[in-house]
Amino acid sequence: MLQMFDELRNAVLDEDFYKTDVVLKKIRKEANAFEYVNGLFELIEKNPNIDFGLPGPVVHFMEQYYKNGYEELLLKSLKRCPTSQTIWMLNRVINDPHLKEKEVYLTTLENLLQKKDITENLREEIRGFLKYQKGKLG
Repeated sequence: MLQMFDELRNAVLDEDFYKTDVVLKKIRKEANAFEYVNGLFELIEKNPNIDFGLPGPVVHFMEQYYKNGYEELLLKSLKRCPTSQTIWMLNRVINDPHLKEKEVYLTTLENLLQKKDITENLREEIRGFLKYQKGKLG
């Protein structure tokens, strides 16, 4: 049971970064803090126009689980319902200079262009990240 999720959701939906950060600090102390990550991805999917910050407290909280389950949940979220926020988060993963599976993540980004249910604006963001990443590869 995620006892603080309602409080967290309300702070996020109010776009109150201070309150969101306060709630997340409490959640970090819970033994099951990682379990909030999937719920946060679902919140992002359902509210693509909310300002989550770049990166902001939500992303900082989620990314603390990088290489500990975060990437798998991010990929599942992108498969369900890509948003500007989650595409940007994927680009941050790809930016890791030590990432061994870079091609897997780049392919995921490319495959998102094939989705029929995304907006043209989202397609443009994806193309921009692909151009940026491929430019880094040479």
